[in-house]
Amino acid sequence: MIFYASTPAMRTRQIVVDVVVLLWVVLWIRVGMRLHDAPQLFAEPGRRIADAGTSLSSNLRQAGDTVAGIPLVGDRVRDPFDRASGAGTTLRDAGLTQIAAVETVATGLSVIVAAVPISIVMLVWLRSRLRFVRRAREVAELSATSPGVEDLLALRALTLRRPTDVIAACPNAAGRWRAGDVTAIHELAELELRAVGLTGVRSGPPT
Repeated sequence: MIFYASTPAMRTRQIVVDVVVLLWVVLWIRVGMRLHDAPQLFAEPGRRIADAGTSLSSNLRQAGDTVAGIPLVGDRVRDPFDRASGAGTTLRDAGLTQIAAVETVATGLSVIVAAVPISIVMLVWLRSRLRFVRRAREVAELSATSPGVEDLLALRALTLRRPTDVIAACPNAAGRWRAGDVTAIHELAELELRAVGLTGVRSGPPT
């Protein structure tokens, strides 16, 4: 598969575009990461609630363990402390739920914000690069398998390239091509090769 052009100018443009696309992706990934961190401030109350619930539950259990050591009444006195520690657990769970909700929103928002601009640019880049790969492959296969390939490439140039480009490369191109002008055919073939980013056409039949 031909992924980069062999002509220096087009290959340089492709490399520059690839670098720009890469920088664009990195930029929006960093933006997404920053955006993910921003809503974490809203998770702070949830952390405090969870910490308070954990502390309350732990302290009440410790108090229950302490009073359980009182002879005769210890078990009866401990029960209220054990029940109250359950409230601390509930408070902790509420805090953790809030933290999880903030994390979910932050993750979803950061992914959307980063994915949209990245996807748009990647689709445009991929479409352009696949079009180049397809055209370059067609011309390369034509050059490798077809005798008289210059004539075929010249015909492609006449039918696919802009008239202004054809005239600039080869004045009176159509008439000279019909007349079998070797120089005109070569100039048109070179125009087609340059258009798809390739060099080095083989003019004879395959050996």
